[in-house]
This record gives sequence, structure tokens and C-alpha cells, in this order.
Amino acid sequence: MSQTATKTAPIERDAEPAAVSDDLLARIVTETERQVTAKANRPSPIRLRSWEEIERFAEKAARSGMVPKDFLGKPDAICIAVQMGSELGLAPMQSIQNIAVVNGRPAIWGDALPGLCRASGMCRSIREWSDGEGDALTFYCEAVRKDQALPIVAKFSVADAKRAKLWQENPTVRRKSRDGGTYEADSGPWYSYPDRMLQMRARGFALRDAFPDVLKGLLSAEEAGDIPWEDTGLSMAPPVATAAPIRTAREAINDEVPLKAAAAATPRAPRVVATAAYDTAWLAPLDEPDPAVWLGNLERVLAACTSQDEVTEAGGHVSVRNAVAKAPPDVRRRVSELLAQHFARLAPDPAQPSDGQAGEVTIEGEKYAAA
Repeated sequence: MSQTATKTAPIERDAEPAAVSDDLLARIVTETERQVTAKANRPSPIRLRSWEEIERFAEKAARSGMVPKDFLGKPDAICIAVQMGSELGLAPMQSIQNIAVVNGRPAIWGDALPGLCRASGMCRSIREWSDGEGDALTFYCEAVRKDQALPIVAKFSVADAKRAKLWQENPTVRRKSRDGGTYEADSGPWYSYPDRMLQMRARGFALRDAFPDVLKGLLSAEEAGDIPWEDTGLSMAPPVATAAPIRTAREAINDEVPLKAAAAATPRAPRVVATAAYDTAWLAPLDEPDPAVWLGNLERVLAACTSQDEVTEAGGHVSVRNAVAKAPPDVRRRVSELLAQHFARLAPDPAQPSDGQAGEVTIEGEKYAAA
């Protein structure tokens, strides 16, 4: 009986790994040390760990004069902005600087969107470019996530802007008011910076589609600014007071303490403040809720002013403060121009002493100076 010999193939050993040169190894070590040192020397932002700390920070920031005008004197708005920013991974001061209130809703400035996406750790790359000319001019934005192989690309062209009625070729535009009439307004950034607006629109579309878990659905400030004022549901009319004040938790606790409750129930003599008789009926036209009619009323009220004190009083009306804080940029610019123009018109003779500075009026902590 014959046996068949089985021939076994020789076992191949793994090839020896390529040697790393001393020069390459030195460069790797140097670069690693540089990154570690840069991270260690990077300033660490303040972290607010409780709602009480946020409230104290908001009170200081609202009075500092170093915050955007949307937050001047508004600690409650700063609290909400800081809380919203913390959910996006922003430090307190970054939240105030990068979250804007546009047409009554919070939004993020377009320059901050790529930073948030890259800092999330989920971004592999973000690339932007443009192509074409005329109506075919198109801006592109490509975003690639680390957990997805395919990129997400968005585009926005001049033709898209024209279809959306955003593109402007004239310095002024006629807009429709709520009563069916029209009024003239500044064309805004779509006339002054059209390429930038096309880029921001493509960037917003791509990054919101690619990183919904990072941006939480928030619009860019540039895109939110394109929402027509008449579609926001906001009004310049004074807010209606509530029927009854809401009791706070502190008041409820004080009611349970007999001594404090008794002290609170003790009648006190009313405080009498000597004030001069003052008639505010001349400011009644500023209670008009329609933006177009309201602007015309403001012009007539300011034209009827006979002193700088009356201009300042009109500028302190609640509807003017709402317009300065919430209205679109063209309305805010028109309001500031009117206030400065009539304040300067009523400036006293330079030879006579004056308590104020001619041509300058302050509203909500913001100064408007005549050119």
C-alpha cells in the first residue's frame, strides 16, 4: 500500500516594518508638543454652573455697555441667550456676540456656523466656492461629516434669489404694509453685499442639513433678516398690561411667615412725589401698530417738537424703543436718522450754554448723532 506525500507550502513571515527615520520622528514629536502647548495656553472661558450665576452675569453684562444693542439693559434676554448658547457649546460671551435677535427670533450669525460645526467633533470638512456669471452666478457649500461617507452640497444662485424676491438692483424698494398700502425702504444687504448674502444662504442650507444635531434648527441671522416684517406678527404698539400681577415664590413664602405677613399688611402712607403737570396726548399717534403708518406718524410728531426735550421724550416712547430693538435694519436706520435730524434742528445757539450735546440723542443706552 503506497502512501502519497503531501507537499506543504513554505510559511512566509511578515515583512519587517519600514524603519521610521529620525528626522520624521523628530518632526512628529515637535508637532505633538506644539499642539499640547497651544492647548494648555489657550484661555479657558468662564463656565456658569447655576441659574443664579447666569442671572448675576446677565445683570453685569446688561449694564456694561459692551454687549450688542439687542441686549443692552435686558438681563432676561441675556439669560436666555446664554442658556441657548450653552446648548450649542458656546461660552457666555460667545453666546452674546454670536446670537442675534432678528425679527423677534433668535438666530446665529453666519460666520459662527462653521466654527460650531467644526468644534462639534463631527465635521470632516467644509468647502465653499462659486461659479458662473450673471443670473447663473451660484455659490456652493459642501459639508462632510465624519460618520457619513457622502458629502452634503447646497447651492444658491442669483436666479434663486430673484425667484425668492430677495435680489435687489435698486438702492430702495417698495414694501407692502399690513393695510394693503406700500412704503419705501432701504434695499439692505442684498443690494450692498449680494455675493456675501448668496454665500451665507448656501452655507446655512448645507450646514443645517449636515449638522442638525449641532445647530438645533436655528437659522442664520442673514437668513432670518430676510423674513418680511409684516410676516413676523410683531407690532410696534405698546404691550397690553396683564390683568393681575403674577405672584412670585418669594411672596408666597413671605405670606407663610406671620411677622412678615403682618408687616406687609400694615398700611403705609403713600409716597408723594412733586411732579409737574404733563400732557402725553401729543404722543398718541405713536401707538399706531402698522409700520408704514407709524413711521409717518413719527415724522409728524418729531416735526412738531419745539425743543430737544420733546424729541428725547418722543424717542423714549415704547413704540420707538421697540422699533430700535426689533425692527428691520432699514426701519432702525430711518428712526435714528429722524431723531438725530430733529434733535440737531432744535439745537440751541452755540454761543448760549447748553446742558446737552447738540445733534446727539440717547435711547436705550444707544446714542444717535446727526451727520
